[in-house]
Amino acid sequence: MFALYPAAFHKDEDGWAVLFPGLPGCQTCGDDLADAQDMAIDALDCHLLGMALDNDPWPDPLDLEAVLAHEDSQGAAFLVYLPAPPRPNKTKRINISVPENWLAVIDAAAAHAGLNRSAYLTQSALIQAKREKIAREEVI
Repeated sequence: MFALYPAAFHKDEDGWAVLFPGLPGCQTCGDDLADAQDMAIDALDCHLLGMALDNDPWPDPLDLEAVLAHEDSQGAAFLVYLPAPPRPNKTKRINISVPENWLAVIDAAAAHAGLNRSAYLTQSALIQAKREKIAREEVI
């Protein structure tokens, strides 16, 4: 599955701001246009992954004309295309062993992120897999 969402780009004195009008809260910035494009891909990937982990439905992408008409687009928009995070299917209970003193740290970090322990560990594992460039398609 792939996600294709248009992003509005806005140049200001600090660089480029990027937002996805169809995805409230999904925004980023970059020092230059190339950096902003890379950051847009990461922002979209993280936003959709968070929605998937929360079992939230993804909104339909806005059409390009609506994004170009957005007040922050300055007439510049790009389609951001990336492999979409897999939507979780069925939750499976597992048993893992964690050093007791680490568990307190994990629970505090999960609470700070507004997640439960399972969601936090799952999200952390997926982020690490992305860093190691493990293709999601290989494990699904």
